[in-house]
Amino acid sequence: MKTIVAIIKQPSYGFYFNVGIILFFALVFLYMYFLSMSVVHVVLRKEVIQKVGTVESDIAMLEASYIDAQHKVSNKIAALENFTETEAKIFVSRTESTLVLSDTAR
Repeated sequence: MKTIVAIIKQPSYGFYFNVGIILFFALVFLYMYFLSMSVVHVVLRKEVIQKVGTVESDIAMLEASYIDAQHKVSNKIAALENFTETEAKIFVSRTESTLVLSDTAR
């Protein structure tokens, strides 16, 4: 009687297990990386917003000082030229109507 021995090869799942473990840790690493980057982005954004606020307030202060200096210069120039302030104000009016400012176009 002949004995036949059949060798049944079981599929090796070790390779797939190793790939799964590597993929799992890669995904965990990427999740942690992107989570930390989003937190860093939020912190940097808040810092930039705060810096923008301080720069805008500095600009407002500079504009106010510029306007004050401009009025001082205007008053000094007017005083040097012997200009005086009048009480009666004269406004310019147009007696003839033109095509642009005619009352019929309204």
